[in-house]
Amino acid sequence: MTAYPRPSSNISPQKGKESLLQTVERKLESGKLSAFTFQVDDRPADFIVEWFCKWLQSYIAGGADISDGQTLQVGYTLIRCSIDSQILRLESPEFISMPIQWHANLGPALQLLGWHKYVPESCSLESDIPRFGQTAIVGQNYDSLPMFGNRLEATGVNDSGWFFGSMLDDVDNNDPDQLSEISLYEAMISIPNMAPYLSLPTDCQVLFKSPTPELLKGYERLVIEPGSMIDLLYRGQ
Repeated sequence: MTAYPRPSSNISPQKGKESLLQTVERKLESGKLSAFTFQVDDRPADFIVEWFCKWLQSYIAGGADISDGQTLQVGYTLIRCSIDSQILRLESPEFISMPIQWHANLGPALQLLGWHKYVPESCSLESDIPRFGQTAIVGQNYDSLPMFGNRLEATGVNDSGWFFGSMLDDVDNNDPDQLSEISLYEAMISIPNMAPYLSLPTDCQVLFKSPTPELLKGYERLVIEPGSMIDLLYRGQ
């Protein structure tokens, strides 16, 4: 089992902590690009940052043609590219607003990358990482406690399979007139505490009766490995 630093459950940019931002720069072996650079705060583990850097170096060395304004799909999220004098500069969404606002701090995006790789491992499951451009079905009051997420079989390439609904007795999650289809990114703005669990596979349920969720598969409680990513998330609440 991988050992992890204790994570924060907050994916929005940390205000008042700009001094914690570090600039990362790596050289590139490409005719068009000499290096790439981005900023990162202290939320993602160092090994996740290094994994991303090596992945990008390998991706570009393999012949990928990066253009100014292009976006790259990296796990759940997108990374936006800009090019200035052969330097590739990277930005990620702030995860707090619609439409998307871009930010030089890749910390939240790389934190999500770590969550989505290792949270399922915490329960001995394989990850199934969605994209925030995919859609989710939401019911009334889905963004207030008590609420739940249920990952169903996807009905198409744009469907994440996620359903988010209220657990209140007076909400009918089976009434089509009370359901809406929205982007998964928009849903996460409303329920950011669900973000770490988005890569749980089909037939998994996340119940938020309190800030610390219950995790189930097939409506049976999952066993969480001590010292795993979920264990640390729970202890960091």
